[in-house]
Amino acid sequence: MAAIFWWWGGSAAVMTVLALLVGFVVTRQLLGVLIDSRGRYSLTHFQLSLWTIVIFSLIAGVFFGRWQHHVGNPLGFTIPAEVVGLAGISVGTAVTATAAKVAKSTTHAESVAASAPGSEWKPSLIQIFLQEEGTYADQVVDITKFQKFLVTVVLAVAYTGLAVHKITTAGVAARVNTLPTISGTFLVLLGISYAGYVAGKLPSPGGSPTGLSVASRDVVARAAGQPAGLRPGGLWRQLKRTGVNLWSGSLTDVPRTDTLVITGPRQFVLHWTTNSTWHDTTAVRFAGATYAVALGPSELAEATEVRFKRRYLDDGWEASSDHSVRLSA
Repeated sequence: MAAIFWWWGGSAAVMTVLALLVGFVVTRQLLGVLIDSRGRYSLTHFQLSLWTIVIFSLIAGVFFGRWQHHVGNPLGFTIPAEVVGLAGISVGTAVTATAAKVAKSTTHAESVAASAPGSEWKPSLIQIFLQEEGTYADQVVDITKFQKFLVTVVLAVAYTGLAVHKITTAGVAARVNTLPTISGTFLVLLGISYAGYVAGKLPSPGGSPTGLSVASRDVVARAAGQPAGLRPGGLWRQLKRTGVNLWSGSLTDVPRTDTLVITGPRQFVLHWTTNSTWHDTTAVRFAGATYAVALGPSELAEATEVRFKRRYLDDGWEASSDHSVRLSA
């Protein structure tokens, strides 16, 4: 029996380390495997990762344990239909929820909260529980997420305990000829919880997040000077290498390799220059009700100073004189 437990634990450890490694290489975050395309920690990524490791590490443990004990057919054990159904619910929910999120990020980009590693809008694990769209994004708990998290963790721990009991009771590896099953009632409970989570993705709350949105993050990302053909994970690494500086009256000096974001409370055109040539750039919706223009390294390269002034579309030039920010190496 010890062989199965050792192989099971070893397989779970290898899968966990692999997940952490892949996530870190891509996002430079230890738990990067849980970060979705919005740059946020995702409950969908968490539940799919958890069930993948729980189920497939157990399958690997039983196989290698039976193989080590020279059982005639190491793969000759049964995976109950309920376990297959559990994996199907987990994958199906992840695919459906991801499709809904992609659709929202495409059609309602200004309403969807986003994060950007390397900026002041860093992802946080608490996002797993928070609403991610509309005015109250990141301000209130999404109760469907909270319930799904509890159901997932409780059932995963319960199934792991059931597997430990079954393997221990079998006594020898040859008698472990099936994975432990779960009752249909628990499977229905899981299905109801996950269906409620997916249904919660369908409405589109009104308003814009008070922080970064998908639309404004994309503006910052483009201004950060992403080269064509980024390597996998290049967006996150580029944003981490390129600092994001949100302009205020007290900000007087930024590295020219960083991104400078100038915001305003209303729609405006930024009149700016780094030499003798003036440019006009129209601001786009940024965080909450603000608008912004992002000047990246491509605009600031080799300059020593950037000067700018905002012209609001509703009442003309702002009252103050030109603003100036020094650019350092």
